[in-house]
Amino acid sequence: MKIEAKLARTMATLAKHGAVSEGTAAGMLAIIKEAGAKTVEAFEELVLAAYLVNGWHQSAGKPEAGSTLEPVPNTVRTYVWEIRAALRDGLKVHTFRTFYELRQARKALSPAAVTSTGKAASNGHDYPPEVAQDLLGVKVTNPETDTGALFHDMIRLFTGLPSEPRLLLGRQLARLMHTYQRKLAAPAKGKRASG
Repeated sequence: MKIEAKLARTMATLAKHGAVSEGTAAGMLAIIKEAGAKTVEAFEELVLAAYLVNGWHQSAGKPEAGSTLEPVPNTVRTYVWEIRAALRDGLKVHTFRTFYELRQARKALSPAAVTSTGKAASNGHDYPPEVAQDLLGVKVTNPETDTGALFHDMIRLFTGLPSEPRLLLGRQLARLMHTYQRKLAAPAKGKRASG
């Protein structure tokens, strides 16, 4: 079986099983190792070939009207993004067996975000190091209690969860964000936004 077909099959399984897909996603790491894809360019070439096998749109944005290609499922897009980011960070992605290992390695690349107490400082608040990167630039005015404000309370929930449920919630939030980003309409040229 061609390597892109293997990756395509793994991606299709990942898309089908969504939230319970961490084990399937690890198969992508094994295929990257098998293919010897050690650069962003090599990985991108492999991904585009796998997308083609699955009948998925290969470039950013929606497929053109009348196209038989389907959009890349959000779950797949999220894992592909994580691998691309790790490769851009200079990590040897082909050496990781799980996405947890990959994420931990990426987090270890930004030790400046971690204080001497082992917690990450963000606007004067201490957060666990594993959430520091996700909360850069975010200010929570009352981190000890819920306020009823949607995003404030979501951050409290996110930072308070154990590692595995937090990763799942993060992936689910990323999928929602991708879904709604596509629905966000750009202002028409020549028209001013009112407000």
